[in-house]
Amino acid sequence: MTLQSLFDEVERLPVAEKWRLVRHLLNDLDAEQEAPPKEDWANFVNRMYGALADDPIERPQQWPLTEREPID
Repeated sequence: MTLQSLFDEVERLPVAEKWRLVRHLLNDLDAEQEAPPKEDWANFVNRMYGALADDPIERPQQWPLTEREPID
């Protein structure tokens, strides 16, 4: 569908439906404007690197391995 054909379809709508469409589009534009900008992975990692420096993640001791029956 081209933009012109979309405009032609909108021209055929009743006034109440045109207002409904306008409100829908404005709500979508407001939501997009309020959304944070997308960030690529490398920038995110570089920005967040060291965020847990005060509370580092630690790996606990490994539990002893258990003997299991062989799979036949």
